[in-house]
Amino acid sequence: MNSDVGKSHKFFPYSSNAMKEIYGITPEEVKEDATPIFQIFHPDDLEMINQSILESDAPY
Repeated sequence: MNSDVGKSHKFFPYSSNAMKEIYGITPEEVKEDATPIFQIFHPDDLEMINQSILESDAPY
């Protein structure tokens, strides 16, 4: 997962076909925009997911 444009644009430039098995979404569908993945998450979980992404993207 990569974040860009002030952390508001999320995308998966590299993902395997397991993406389809796990989420029902092909790697091509999220290569430039991860919106399809975020639409299937429960709204109550989005804050936690976004926080986790920010933490994983932070420099060490």
